Amino acid sequence: MATGRLAARVAIVTGAAQGLGATYAEALAAEGARVCVADVLDAEPVAAAIRGAGGQAIAAACDVTDPASVRAMVDATVRAFDGVDILVNNAALFAKLALSRCSRSRAPSGTG
Repeated sequence: MATGRLAARVAIVTGAAQGLGATYAEALAAEGARVCVADVLDAEPVAAAIRGAGGQAIAAACDVTDPASVRAMVDATVRAFDGVDILVNNAALFAKLALSRCSRSRAPSGTG
């Protein structure tokens, strides 16, 4: 049985295939949470690392801009772990926006 501050909790972490999202997923698992590692990229390596460390995790392909994809990811999490208690909405959609779409009047001081 899992121990830790989050034992018996279920977490979904979006944008969790790498970087900060992977760190969130691993930290939640280290505290006992069962974790859905969700991303548009391949999240299985992060889920496998969590399982390899003794945690419980599933990987789910999920595009957070697509409601059907989000619904399928939540459904998979509920099937695997009987619920959802925690959401870390880490997916970074802004990374795809062109810099030219930013207004100079909204640019941080000293940049334009």
